Amino acid sequence: MGGLRTSATDLLNAYAHILPSVLMVSKWCHRALIRLAVLPKEHLLYRYINHQGISKIKRHAGPLNHLLKWFKLNVGAIEKIPSAVRDPMKLGKIPLKISIAKCREDSIKETENATETIQIFSDSSSLEGKVGAAAVLFAKGKHIWTLHYHLSQNL
Repeated sequence: MGGLRTSATDLLNAYAHILPSVLMVSKWCHRALIRLAVLPKEHLLYRYINHQGISKIKRHAGPLNHLLKWFKLNVGAIEKIPSAVRDPMKLGKIPLKISIAKCREDSIKETENATETIQIFSDSSSLEGKVGAAAVLFAKGKHIWTLHYHLSQNL
């Protein structure tokens, strides 16, 4: 199905789930302001963004001043979720254990003896020209979630 020369552009954008350009730019600006609002206290821009009178500058206002004025964002009301801290000495080492058992029996033994509270099992297969993958999440031995996905025809 294609758009005709006489089709309204707004209609085509709505059909393609594309926001009008003004709303798209506004969305990008709001997203950037939210990211700035949740910066940790150690960040150089933290004091600048969290200063209450910053949007009341009368002369030489910068882009951040305009964003804070337009969106009227209450920076103090945003919940800041701390990111997970990793040891920089272990940069390049993944913080999880990957194990691939030789056979089904070894996999069962390894699962029964595992001490990890969260376990994820994954598998993939190709059958009759179709390729698929699945993953199962267990927490404390209890099944939490299953994902499966049909990738494509034979790769």
